[in-house]
Order: sequence, then C-alpha cells, then structure tokens
Amino acid sequence: MSPFRKAPVTAECIIVCTALFVICHAQGWDGTRFRDSQRQWGAALALQVVPLDDNPPEAIHRQLQGPFDLWDGEWWRIPISAFHHGDFLHLLFNSFAAWSLGWRLERRWGSWRYALFLVPAIVIPLMLEVLFGNTAIGFSGATCAMLGALIVDQKVKPRDTDLPDEAILVMLGLLLLAIPATVFDIVQVANVAHVSGVCYGWLAASCCSGPRSNWILRTGFVTSHLLLIPGLWLAIHPMYNGRYLWYLADRDRRISPLEREPLLKTAVKLDPSLTGVWLRLANYRMIEGNPQAAWTVLIEALALNPADEDLCEGVRRVWRRLPFGSERDAAEAEVRRVFGDRAPDWIRLIRNTRLIAKSPPRVSTEQTLDPKLFPLDRSVNLHWKPHHPAHEPPVVDPDRPDSALEGTAL
Repeated sequence: MSPFRKAPVTAECIIVCTALFVICHAQGWDGTRFRDSQRQWGAALALQVVPLDDNPPEAIHRQLQGPFDLWDGEWWRIPISAFHHGDFLHLLFNSFAAWSLGWRLERRWGSWRYALFLVPAIVIPLMLEVLFGNTAIGFSGATCAMLGALIVDQKVKPRDTDLPDEAILVMLGLLLLAIPATVFDIVQVANVAHVSGVCYGWLAASCCSGPRSNWILRTGFVTSHLLLIPGLWLAIHPMYNGRYLWYLADRDRRISPLEREPLLKTAVKLDPSLTGVWLRLANYRMIEGNPQAAWTVLIEALALNPADEDLCEGVRRVWRRLPFGSERDAAEAEVRRVFGDRAPDWIRLIRNTRLIAKSPPRVSTEQTLDPKLFPLDRSVNLHWKPHHPAHEPPVVDPDRPDSALEGTAL
C-alpha cells in the first residue's frame, strides 16, 4: 500500500517539511543564508534588532532581540514554523517519528478526523513555546501530540496498529532526558512544545475516544479551542515581556523619545537585566541636562547588574560630566546609599579613568560632547581628559635630565 493511501495527511505533512527544507537550502546557492530563507518562507525566528529610520546605529543595543516578525502581528508564522527544521538530522528524526506515529493514528481515526486533530496539535505546542519566551521550529510538537493520543486511544480500542509499549517508554524517556539536557546546555530542545504536545494529545484522545454518551466533556473540549484566539493574540503582544516593550517603544515612530519612557520603565521592572533600557533611560536624563538624575538611574541599574561592563562604562561617562563640588559629592553619597560597605570599591572603580571601552569609536571626538549624538548605551572610546586641563601635569621630555614625571629635578 502506498503512503498516500495508507496515511495521506501524514505523508503530505512530511512532504511539506522536506520541500521547505530543500527550497531554503537551495536559496543558499545565490548567497542567501539558510535562516534568512526560512524567515522568507514563514518561520518565526529569534532576531536581533536592526537600525530603524529614526535611530542612529549607535543607539542599537545587542540585548534587543526576539521574534520581531511575530511581534509585528504575523501570527501565521507559528503554525508554519512547524514545517521548518534546523538541519537534516532534525528533519530526518521528526519525519521518522511523524510517520511511525501518524499513520497509526490516521488509520485508527480516519483522515478527516485526524486532520482536524492535527491543526491545533501543530499550533498549540509552538504557541505555548512562544508564550514562555522561546522560539522553536520543527514538527516534534505535533508528533508528541500523536504520541499522547495513541497512548490513550490504543488502550481504549486495542487494534493491530497498536504501538509497542517498549517504544512508548523509550519515547517518553527521551522526552524526559531532554529536559536536563536543555537545563545544562548540552542541547537545546523545545521542551515546552514537547510536554504540551503530549498533554494535548492525551486530552484530545481522552475526550473523544471514550463513550459517545459523554457529550458534555466532548463539547467542552471542542469549545476550549476558542482559547486559541486570545492565546495567539498574547503570543504576538506579550505585554509581560520586557524585550517586547523595549521593541514596541523603538518601533512606534509616532511618539517622541521622552514619551517612550513609560514603556521602557515597565520593561526594566519586568526584566531588570535589560541594561540597554537602563542606559536609554539615563540618556534621556542627559538630554534634559540632568546628569544627577541619570546617575541615580545608572547606580540603581548597577546594583541589579553589578557585572555589566556597559553599565560601568555608562556610569563613568556620567561621572565625567558631573561638575566638581557638590554634585560629585551627592553622586558619591548615592553610591554609598546603594552599595553600603562596598561603596569605596565602586567609587574607585568609577574614578578609574584608565578603564575605557574596548570597542573602536563610532562617533567623532567633536560629537562626544552632545548627548543627543552620543548616547550612553554604546561602548565607544571617549578620548576625554579625566580632569580640567589646568590640573594636568606638564608634558615630560624624557631627554631632559632635569625633568621627571612628578615635576621635580633629579
């Protein structure tokens, strides 16, 4: 019996997966990257921000990343991502699992009923993966749903298409082993999609494979699929995600930079590790001509992210712009209030003007005095003198015997 007669829906899904994989690789012949081809063909991928029309390149921060296409409203990328795969082994493994499980379930349920089951089984696992802040591609979420459905259905109605119990235990064991493998960064696996897929398949089979008299349970299960609408809306508008709020603030060109502050402040409340947002907020205070307020923002951020080099460099820049006297005394007092006993070490670190950024300058020396042209959220070499020129020591001529670094005769 041919695969199309045996299980046409399963065979068509595998063909689509294979066709997309071949097409995306074929586009690499003209220099297109594989990931770019997958994105062109509908995959939802994690991206890094690109400069916008109203943002100069130096205003872009590496932390701003996420599924921007989804955040722009392209919800249809979630189901299409199920048919994309990262490499040949990924495609081969998922195709083998889909055929091994799919034809059994399709023969037991019939192609139409199986197809109706497969649509939410494709969408729900990947949607939940996005809701948990991840992006994933591949058909494994749907195959896990097939596994969950077969576990229930073949116990209710044993047939000659039953999957061996040993195979079920091996598959479940691999799914469980993938969780610690992902936690310890051995391999990255879409565990949310896998677990939710098994649970959905088990629930679907439990509700629809039992006695026909249990119509209340079936009606409730079918009606619950309406939750896909708010689920997809939340996946493309994750207001609980700090990076999404940051992206939203940068993408909305209708508002001024200062009007973006509420979104950015909410972003760092949700995710204090977004140092790029802290630097952006401090830069707004510098644009207003209030370096003391910028200092307060950065010291608060530094207390939450003490190992971040960009924050340390931003604090040093603000320190250089603080006038001598009462403002610097107030800045040191703020450090002592926040860091307590560790304050002297932090003050020495901030005053150490030899610690300059490692990356090459992106703006000219003449532009560095203007905070609008030189935002705090970029690591560039300042080329600033740390003190007033009148306080600088005279230039030392090493060939003169009566001169020394301390300015005294030898």
